[in-house]
Amino acid sequence: MKYIYIVSVIGLLLSIISCNDSDYQLQNLVPEDSHKIVYFRDAIDQKVNMSFYADTPQYDDSLVVVKAGSDPSLTANLTFETMSQNELDENYSIPEGIAYKLLPQDTYAFVDEVMQLGPGETTKYFRFSVYPSKIFVAMKSNPDVTYVLPIQIKSVADSVNVNKDTYFFVYDVSASSFVKFANTDDVTGTIVYQEVDVPIGARFENSTNNNDFSCSMKTADNAQALADDYNSQHGTDYILLPDGSFHLDDFFFNKGTFDATATLHVAREYLISDVTYILPVQLNRVSSSEILVDVDNAVKYVIISNPKYGTIISERNDFKILFCNSDNKMSRNSSSDNNGVMAILDDDWNTYWHSNYSDTGWWNYSGTSFYRSDITSYWAFEGLCNLPTIVIDLGKVRRVTGIGLLKRYMAELKDCQNMKVYISNDSQFNFELNRDDYETVALNNWNLLFDLKNIPDANEILWYDIEDPGNAPEVRFIKIRMGVNNRGDHLAVLAEFYVKELSTIDGNKIE
Repeated sequence: MKYIYIVSVIGLLLSIISCNDSDYQLQNLVPEDSHKIVYFRDAIDQKVNMSFYADTPQYDDSLVVVKAGSDPSLTANLTFETMSQNELDENYSIPEGIAYKLLPQDTYAFVDEVMQLGPGETTKYFRFSVYPSKIFVAMKSNPDVTYVLPIQIKSVADSVNVNKDTYFFVYDVSASSFVKFANTDDVTGTIVYQEVDVPIGARFENSTNNNDFSCSMKTADNAQALADDYNSQHGTDYILLPDGSFHLDDFFFNKGTFDATATLHVAREYLISDVTYILPVQLNRVSSSEILVDVDNAVKYVIISNPKYGTIISERNDFKILFCNSDNKMSRNSSSDNNGVMAILDDDWNTYWHSNYSDTGWWNYSGTSFYRSDITSYWAFEGLCNLPTIVIDLGKVRRVTGIGLLKRYMAELKDCQNMKVYISNDSQFNFELNRDDYETVALNNWNLLFDLKNIPDANEILWYDIEDPGNAPEVRFIKIRMGVNNRGDHLAVLAEFYVKELSTIDGNKIE
């Protein structure tokens, strides 16, 4: 009897299922919310990061929508929308501590806002587009937020898999062209007068420039910490340049140009004399967010000296050569190394004065035998002379604080190893045409300013300064007496000679 009962029950169930007009259809045996289930294929419980360059105008994307369930013959009707900002904040921004912000509506578009998956359709593509160029503009306007696009499936009549109903896109758009500082070197400036303008260079990195635009600068973030780190690394004690003492101009890039210069203006009135200041600066932003240009975030250090005694390099327009007792330009026997003594004042690093090395020597000097009477602008001589000597008239009395010299530029034999520099403030240069004065040039009241020994070989100007510029001597004439040379004391070469003079005290020009 037990077996008969079981068979009867099975038969009853089969008859119920096979009966088309019965009240017990399939939907009464399977939950209705399982007849149709829709979701995004491959949706995962994490964010999808998307990166683009700003010059990408449009990017077309798509997601696969799946219809599943117990009855594939049914039709699913869907819509697509973004999560609201309130939902985004509640579910993501606040828990994660990140300022997520929905993409602005003009930065994306849904091609398929409404979708229908009919009988037999199990998948379909949801298509949408994003506009990286516009996203970049939004990012530049709101640099402190992270732009996202959380796309959700919605349906009134169909079941949606809540674990796969959202695709969460995070967008980052960077510029393919950007502005950066022209180099990584520190920028230096010295306040000689009441203020100083310090130029800073920048470069636009791109193959073309189709716009006029500007780029601003700012004091770097965490400027004091950066200044402290700089001092620690360099063994300096620079003070952060105080607010109110400076102003930063903008860089201006004209269409078709790639280099620009901006100026840092610094005023002395807010600073302390004999203190050196530091200002870390960064590029800030371009003039219009519509221009798809980014800025490099590198830090540029500007070092500002504020000496009590301001010095300048003297203008040499008024300088005159008064005397030279050895110059290969005057040689009767050589046409080489013949730029002449005037070359030391010509601002051309490739010309140079060379002492005479091809004629007879001072040992044969008598009377006026070496004197070049045909040269009327200064006392000129032919012939060799040990320890060659040059005298320069500074054009007026100057308070000399230092000298600069340039050896023969880019040459192996520089022949400038030792030198003595004398100064005189006599009212005129005195010289007598005899052998003693020809060799010593000693008739003025000369005082030794520098005794330079073992001058290093260099292809740059070598500067020598007195210890106390506040006691800078008044000088009208300078005598350069070349020193001992291991190739011969008659050999000497010099490309340029410069003078530094006291110009200001506490920014006030001296007379």
